[in-house]
Amino acid sequence: MLVSISDLRFRQKPEGKDIGKVNNSLRPKDVTVAELATAIGEGCSFCPSVFRKNVRRNENFMGASCITLDIDHCQKPLEEAIQGISTTIAYPTFSNGADGKYSYRLLIRLDNDLCSLDDYTRYATILATMLKDNVGIEVDHTCTQGTRMYFGTNSTVCISEAKYNYTKVELEDWWTSAYGNIPIATFDSIDNMAMSNVDRTSLVYKLLREGKTDKEIIYRCLARGYKPIYSTTIEWQEGEETRLVPDYIQINRKWEFDKNGKHIPHKWEQKQGGRHIRFYKTLSIKKQIKPSIRYDELLFNAIYERYYFYDNSDNKLSNYWILSIIPYILNQNHIHFQTSAKLKCNTEYLKQLGKSYQKATAEVKHKMLVDAVLPLYNKEFTIKENLEALQTKGLKLSLRTLKTILREVGISKSRKK
Repeated sequence: MLVSISDLRFRQKPEGKDIGKVNNSLRPKDVTVAELATAIGEGCSFCPSVFRKNVRRNENFMGASCITLDIDHCQKPLEEAIQGISTTIAYPTFSNGADGKYSYRLLIRLDNDLCSLDDYTRYATILATMLKDNVGIEVDHTCTQGTRMYFGTNSTVCISEAKYNYTKVELEDWWTSAYGNIPIATFDSIDNMAMSNVDRTSLVYKLLREGKTDKEIIYRCLARGYKPIYSTTIEWQEGEETRLVPDYIQINRKWEFDKNGKHIPHKWEQKQGGRHIRFYKTLSIKKQIKPSIRYDELLFNAIYERYYFYDNSDNKLSNYWILSIIPYILNQNHIHFQTSAKLKCNTEYLKQLGKSYQKATAEVKHKMLVDAVLPLYNKEFTIKENLEALQTKGLKLSLRTLKTILREVGISKSRKK
C-alpha cells in the first residue's frame, strides 16, 4: 500500500515547530500493512494519501490506499469500534485517556485505491456513518478529507492481515439500503463551514450558528411571518365540489404513545436510516408544493419538521446534515408535478351544480398547474424561453396552455426577441 510517511519518531504528541518538521518530512512509500503498523507504533506520522512533489494540498492529490477515521474524546473504547466496523489497522492516539475518554484511529482498506479526493470523501463519509449507525461512535468530521496528516502512537497497534476490509460496491450497497437515494452528505461541521452552498445571510442559519434551540428558532421565525408548509397552495373546504384525497401529500406524524406515555416508533423509524429517508422526502415534497421556495424558508421548514415530527434524541438529524442536503433539494431538476393527482368529488354538490366529475377534476388540476407555473414565470424572458425553463423543472405543458394561463391571470406578454 502506497502512503505518505515520516521517518521522524516521537514518543509523545508533536507540538509547535515539530509539526512543521513532520509535515515536511512526509514521503511516499510502498509498505506492507505490518510495516505501516510498526512505523505508527514507533511514533511515525503518516497521511493515507500521496501527493505530487510531496506537497500536501488538494490540487496535488494523486491517490490513497486506505481511509483513516479519527475518533476523539469518545465514551466507547477501541475494542467496541473494531467490533462495529472492519479495520486493517487500529491504534490509540497519544491523547488517549487524557480526559478519561478514548481517542483512537482506524485504518480501512478498500478493494481498490482511491484516485480522487471526491472518492476519498465519499467512502470516508459512508464508513463514518456506518460506524455511527453500528455502534454509536462519532467520527471527527475533518477526517473525511484525504489530505489530513495523522500522528503515530506510543501504544500497541492492532492489525488485520485481511486483503481488504470492504469493496466499494459493498459500501455503496450499504448506503442505498440504509439511506435510499439521499445524497452522501459530507461531514463538514457548521463551525468549519466548508459547505460552499450554505446561505450565510439566512436568518435560520444565523440562529443555528448562535446555538439557538429548535424551539427558539421556530418561535423567532413564526413571529417574523415564516410558515410551515403542509399541503398544496390550494385551500380545501368541506363544502367545495372537488378536493384532494386525505393522503395525497400527507406528512405522517413522527410517533405514537402507548397508555404509559412511552414512545412507539413507526416502522420507518425502526429501519436503519428510515428517518433520514423520510426527512429528505418530506423536504422534497415541500419543494414540490412550493417550487419557488427560498433557502431560508426550506431551512425553517427543516427545523420545524425536526422539532415537531421526528425523534432526534440521538441527534442523527444533525444541523450539518440538514445544511448539506438543503442545496441538493433546492437544485432538484424536476418538481414531479402530478397532473394525475388523486381527487375526490362531492357528488351531491356536483349534481346541484349540474357539473360532471370530469369537468370538476379538470378545473382543479388546471388550478394546481397555474399555482405551480406562476412562481416560476419570468417576465424578462420570452414565452418560449419560459416554456423551456418550466419543462426543465418537470412542468410539461404546451405553449397554448401557457398562453391561456397568462391570459387568465392578466399577465402581459413578456418581451420579444
